[in-house]
Amino acid sequence: MRQMLSYCPALRILNCQIPMATRFVYVDNAARVTQPVSPRELNNVFEPVRQILRQLTLLEYRYNVPYDGSHMDLSNFPVLTDLNIASCCVLPPGGPCEERNAFHNLLPPNLRYLRLEFSQASGIFYHHQEGDAFRYQDPNAIPRERYIWICELIQHKSVSFPRLEAVEMKDPPGNIGPWCWLKCPWSVSKDVVQVCADFDVKLEVELSYPNPDSGKKWGQDKVYKRRAQFLWGI
Repeated sequence: MRQMLSYCPALRILNCQIPMATRFVYVDNAARVTQPVSPRELNNVFEPVRQILRQLTLLEYRYNVPYDGSHMDLSNFPVLTDLNIASCCVLPPGGPCEERNAFHNLLPPNLRYLRLEFSQASGIFYHHQEGDAFRYQDPNAIPRERYIWICELIQHKSVSFPRLEAVEMKDPPGNIGPWCWLKCPWSVSKDVVQVCADFDVKLEVELSYPNPDSGKKWGQDKVYKRRAQFLWGI
C-alpha cells in the first residue's frame, strides 16, 4: 500500500480499510485476521502522502480485529483537517485508561473534524470484558473518571489544534444472541458541556450498551449466557 501511495503525489482525500493480514477459512466461508494489526506500522504506510493528505478515513469494516497496542502518530500530518478513524489506531484497546489523557499529542495541528469509530476491541466508556460494570452500566450516569479524557482532548484545542470544530464518537454495535444492545446519544455531563462551550467545540457521542432487561436473562437463560461468553467473553 505504501508503494501504491508513493505514486499519488496529488492525493488529498483517502478512504480505506485498515490493512491487515487475513486467510480464508473454508469452514466459515470467510476470511480471518491472522495477526494483530500494528497501528505503529501504519505511520510508515502513509508516509508518502503525509505532507499532502487533507482528509483520511481509516476504518475496520469487520468484527473482532485484534491490535498490538501500539498507535499511529498523526501530529506530523500538517494539512490533515478531517479524520475519521478506528479508535484502536490511536487509542489503546480496552476501556478508558491513563494513556487516553495524552491522546491530543497524536492529532494533526490543523484538525477541524474528528470522528472516532470504536471497535469491538474497545469502547468509549466501557469495554465488554469489564463484566458487571459493562453489563449494568447507566448511560445517564457515566463516572467522571471514564470521560475525563474527553475533557482533556477538548481543553488542548488552543495549543494543539486551534481550528477544531467538532468531535464525534461512536460505540461499537453489539448483539448477544437475540438481544440487541441499545443505542442512545450520551447525555453529556454539565462539566463537559461547559468545556465544549469554553472552547467552541461541538461534541456528539453515541453509546451502545446491553439492554437492561438482558441482565435478567443473563441469570435465567443458560443458552444466552453461553452464547454471550463465546461471542464476547463476558
